[in-house]
Amino acid sequence: EAIERAEDSKSKARYNFILAQLHQRAGRWNEAYTGFEKVASSSVNYEMQFNARLNMAQNSWLSGKGSAESATAQLERMLKDAKNQEYRDRIYYALSNVALKNNNKPKAIEYLTLSVRSAGNNPAQVTESYYTLAQLYFDEEKFIQTKNYLDSTLTVMDKKDDRLKSATI
Repeated sequence: EAIERAEDSKSKARYNFILAQLHQRAGRWNEAYTGFEKVASSSVNYEMQFNARLNMAQNSWLSGKGSAESATAQLERMLKDAKNQEYRDRIYYALSNVALKNNNKPKAIEYLTLSVRSAGNNPAQVTESYYTLAQLYFDEEKFIQTKNYLDSTLTVMDKKDDRLKSATI
């Protein structure tokens, strides 16, 4: 209803993005993809279009609109685009999600490591990448790496983060 009542294209795109995120969280991949597609094709600011395209790539194969390989190729093309230089950490994180959903933990770890190395001034993304690396190493019972990545997580994690207690094993 908010989308229909929005008076400007920026508000309409923002509401479409929020609705797409809700669909994504509920596992409704087709609806999420469609919502992000609307945002990507709108004339809103570049960051919102970038985030929509990033989510479209991740949702494309989950919705049946593509394969894991095509999602990876799409994300890798985004890495090469000079406009996305400051977002490389998020693209690598998205690539790690595709790899994880495709049961390829070694590749996910590689992408997460690249995400951390590419991080600019985005402590939230660094937190996610470190924390995910810690979880993956914990699952493999590699406890030294787990501790190291949890320690790194704690250096950047917001003190109000719900996962703070679990990160301080």
